[in-house]
Amino acid sequence: MDILKYSEQILNKEIKALKKVSAALDENFEKIVRMIHECRGKVVVTGMGKSGHIGKKISATMSSIGIPSIFLHPAEAVHGDLGSVNKNDLVLAFSFSGETDEVLSVIPALRKMRVKIISIVGMPNSTLEKFSEVCFIIPKIQEVFLDDMVPTSSTTVMLALGDAIAVTVSSLRGFTKNDFAVFHPHGTLGKKLTTTVKMMMRSGENNATVTDNATLEEAILEMCQKGLSGVCIVNNKNQLLGVFTDGDLRRISSQISKTISLDSRIFDFMTKTPVMVEPDMLVYDVMKELNKKVSFLPVIQNGKLCGTLLISDIVDKGLS
Repeated sequence: MDILKYSEQILNKEIKALKKVSAALDENFEKIVRMIHECRGKVVVTGMGKSGHIGKKISATMSSIGIPSIFLHPAEAVHGDLGSVNKNDLVLAFSFSGETDEVLSVIPALRKMRVKIISIVGMPNSTLEKFSEVCFIIPKIQEVFLDDMVPTSSTTVMLALGDAIAVTVSSLRGFTKNDFAVFHPHGTLGKKLTTTVKMMMRSGENNATVTDNATLEEAILEMCQKGLSGVCIVNNKNQLLGVFTDGDLRRISSQISKTISLDSRIFDFMTKTPVMVEPDMLVYDVMKELNKKVSFLPVIQNGKLCGTLLISDIVDKGLS
């Protein structure tokens, strides 16, 4: 077996299934999106087996982007977990056959509670479709293993449909990156969305600065003593005039003692138009917008230098 070729064929079949479903989106799919958008309660996602695993992921995605949601295991639902559902909720059921016993067993109780049911199924005229307020029917697609028996393309399609629903509803609700940060306070993702320049900048005694009257030698010494990749040059009002980096030093190193004296004024060698940032900016946004290869960034507030942001610190924290 050619493993790479065989795997490529599997992926291409699943891609083909996704394209087919994408082309089949209709008014029922739009109704599902609008019903979830207008839901005053939470979205209760349910499904059994592989569809259940997909449902858990979709519910988790919804919760993470501002759509209150829980996953309800259908077998547990009929043994008391239906208590977590109320009349303002909306049930989103996944069942490729539309005839999954465990999912259908929940319907009588939901109907008594007057909870609306929407569903995603793969077979037309199924029992689940008949009991659903709105149902999107996945067009006939081909599974990729054992003569169409193993749920593969169908679960991929369900997952993608769930993502499409969740992201569209979240967009309709005006969910923003700042909202996302509130729900993800920990881990690298949360840090990217909450860490400001002020939280990471080197300031005070930890910052490398000299005045515009300093010599080249004094600037190099300050940079080395503070262990930074550059030094900021300021005037007597602490206003930034320029920067001198280790890159600048490398460029002139061969000329030092030949045509350049260490007693030369640093003002003559600094970069006068450096890239600058403000303390309240997100580090994530800084890195995303940075289109120059720089080692550090002066931090300016109200026209004055308040610190230096090192690119190496950002990379070390995994925020680049």
